[in-house]
Parts: sequence; structure tokens; C-alpha cells
Amino acid sequence: MSLISKLFTAIRGAGREAGEAVVDANSLRILEQEIKDAERDRDRAKNALADLMAKQMAEERKANELAEQIREYETHAKKAHEQGNAELVEDVVGRISELEQQHGEHDAAARAYAERAETMKAQIRKVDSRVRECKREMEMVRSTEAVQKAERSLSDNVLNSDSSMNSAMGSLERIKQRQQQQADRQKAANILSEEETDDLDHKLKEAGISGDKRASSQEDIRARLGLK
Repeated sequence: MSLISKLFTAIRGAGREAGEAVVDANSLRILEQEIKDAERDRDRAKNALADLMAKQMAEERKANELAEQIREYETHAKKAHEQGNAELVEDVVGRISELEQQHGEHDAAARAYAERAETMKAQIRKVDSRVRECKREMEMVRSTEAVQKAERSLSDNVLNSDSSMNSAMGSLERIKQRQQQQADRQKAANILSEEETDDLDHKLKEAGISGDKRASSQEDIRARLGLK
């Protein structure tokens, strides 16, 4: 196979896959439209069946009317025969023959309409059954799709929630670390301040500038009480 042929084959394959992807993505919409088309065709068939049955009933009614006329003329023929009127008998028999021919034609037409009606009824029942099955399957697919969508949404939200919580926990941990560092710095500053104060007092004492406060206080008390 030449390179060009391979390229065309690849293009056709890609086009087929793209077409199948479009069909799959719109499968429910396509199925719903097909069901609507089937229901429309079924309704048309029912209308045609109604017309067919109406024609059947009209042919049967005409055949019944002719059958009743045949019975009447048969009675007339018998009476004419009893009267010995051979000519009238022949006329009545001729009329009966015509009526029977017409009756046969209408009866045959009624039977043909009846057969066609039964065939259409069977086809309509088949379509009805298929439509019900497709609707049931479509509802099942829709329910499954809704459940899977909810599951995907829940899974995505849970993952996002975990990510957000992890991020929040990380932020809290960093805040706690900064707070601890600040507390440690403050503690260290206090320690340094105390050390500086003690060192200053020590230097003053060594220089004889800062005396014993307790002793000064005792001397003051003795002087105030006249105990010197």
C-alpha cells in the first residue's frame, strides 16, 4: 500500500471515529428522535388502519344488504313457481344471479380489507411493543447516566474538597509555626532584657552606687524611733 493510500485510509478511519464519537455523545437524543419518528409512523398506520376498517365495514354492510335482497328474491321465486309463472321465475332467478355476483364481489372485498387490517394490526402491535421497549431502555440509560454523573460530580467535589482541606491545613500549620517563632523571639527578648538588668545592677553595686535597700530602710526606721 502506498503512502498516499495509507494517509487516505487513516483519514477515513479518523472520520469514522469522529462520527461515532458524535453519535455516542448524542445517542440519547438520537434514540429519542427515533422513538418519536416511530410513534409518528405508528399513528399514521393507525389512521390508515381506521380507514381500512371503515372500508371493510362498508363492504360487509353492502354484502349483508345484498344477502338480504337475495333471500327476499328467493322467496319471490318460490311463490312465482307455486303460481306456475315460469317467466317470472326466470326473471327473479336472473336477478338473484346478479345479486349473488355483486354479493360475492363485496364479500371478497370485505375479506381482503379484513386480512390487510389484521396484518396492519400485527405490525402496529409490533411497533407499539418496540416503542415501549425503547422507552424503557432509554429511561434506564438516562437513570444510569444521571447516577454516573452524580457519582462523577461527587468524586470531583470530594477530590477538590480534599485538596482544599490539605491546602487549608498547610496554611494553618504555617501560621502556627510563625506564631511559635514569634513567641520564641519574645521569650528570648525577655531573657536578654532580664540579663541586661541584672548585669547593670551588679555593675552599680560594684561601683558602690547602689546600696542595700534593706539596710537603708532599717537605718531610717531606727532614726524615726530615736533608737540611735
